[in-house]
Amino acid sequence: MAKKIGIVQHKGGVGKTTTAVNLAGAIHIKEPNSKVLVYEQDGQGNAARSFGKNPSDYENTAYDVIMDKQVRPEDVVNNVYPGIDIIPANKDMNFVEFDMLTDFFEKQTDQFFSFIQKYRNDPTSLTSLSKNEFSKLMEKDSTSIGNYYFNMLSNKMGVIDKKYDYIIFDTPPEMKAITSSVLSVVDSTIIPFEPDAYTVDGLINILSRIKAIQNEYNPKLKIAGVLAEKVRKNVKIHSDVELAVAKYCMSNHITYLQSEIPNSIRFASATGYKGLPATLIEQNDKFVKSYFSLYTELKENGTL
Repeated sequence: MAKKIGIVQHKGGVGKTTTAVNLAGAIHIKEPNSKVLVYEQDGQGNAARSFGKNPSDYENTAYDVIMDKQVRPEDVVNNVYPGIDIIPANKDMNFVEFDMLTDFFEKQTDQFFSFIQKYRNDPTSLTSLSKNEFSKLMEKDSTSIGNYYFNMLSNKMGVIDKKYDYIIFDTPPEMKAITSSVLSVVDSTIIPFEPDAYTVDGLINILSRIKAIQNEYNPKLKIAGVLAEKVRKNVKIHSDVELAVAKYCMSNHITYLQSEIPNSIRFASATGYKGLPATLIEQNDKFVKSYFSLYTELKENGTL
């Protein structure tokens, strides 16, 4: 069974994709015989771009896995580096929630029609229900709809779970259906953040969603850690926010990862030009070493 890690944050631009692909690269360097899958869920397609691929060139993507019952994740896997595969996403992914509405309402109509049919021979028993009794019956019948919306990957992970040693999910900047579905199937989650004035409030919101997913869909889900990204040590607010987040994590028994990722324009550009994550280009740079430090820390805490 693969170790499945979801990298989640409802704010864009904090480094989710960079962490996903560089962690995949670090795993490959440290464990060259391992099989790693980057499962992209963000319509920007930057995980594919990190390996020099154009996400628009892929005909079948993560979108098809969600929207087509006949398409499985293993059907849309593409190799991008020895030992590293990707399930790509492109702009189609941005329409998942819109396209799901039609299916959702059809299912809701079917559920309600089925519910009414149960009482067609005894309609008076339906009209005699209290509001509370009616609500409980409707909630029971709508359970499968909730599972469909928040757990879209639950029955599709079997083959790839056995094929890979590690599956790293790169998620969109939201905490709705797509990210919730990822959280419903992963073993652990990493929460990256860029130190700014709104970080703590945002972290509280994310943790609230994770708790809900743990309660409803994935009781085994663990928080692997909160990870500081794009850190600039010479900026006072960064140091202050890091300290505040670390204290919050400590008081709430949440792992605060020590392997902070420094801000680096150089390697952001290098990845674009060379078409590979930085961990596969140069292992001795300070920026790159931070990802190998992250690998070691995650290995030590049992995430990897």
